[in-house]
Amino acid sequence: MRVLKYDRINEMVANEISCEICGFRLFNCVASLSSSTLAFVDDSRYPGRCILGLNSHSECVDSLSVDEYASYFDDLRRAVRAIRRATECDRINIYLLGNNEPHLHFHIVPRFGEFTHKSPPTHFNDAREQTPIPPQERRSLVNQIQKELKNWT
Repeated sequence: MRVLKYDRINEMVANEISCEICGFRLFNCVASLSSSTLAFVDDSRYPGRCILGLNSHSECVDSLSVDEYASYFDDLRRAVRAIRRATECDRINIYLLGNNEPHLHFHIVPRFGEFTHKSPPTHFNDAREQTPIPPQERRSLVNQIQKELKNWT
């Protein structure tokens, strides 16, 4: 996967990146981390929803070396913390499925107090229409996620 470097944190990176082996694509990339790229999903049902795609091609976690695994999961921890702080969500759901895309990627989905027995268990089961976040709110949220990523210690 072509890795993008981000010199600016005050705007959404409009680039798309894709894996040369399987064609997996990420859009709206907002950060390049140690071994992965964080992409923002414009979904008003779950503000702050992102996908964290591994920069190198791999289809399953057991094919990663110990160092690759540690780096990718550290990126995940960093992304989750940044999204949690930026969105002030109640919970975060993390999915690593591998059913449709032959490339390791996490879905990181903030959840906001909608937990009842009638709540959809995942964003995949949510019947609400997926609509974009208003542009100013989206820019602010992306900027906040990027700021939290830069503040990681």
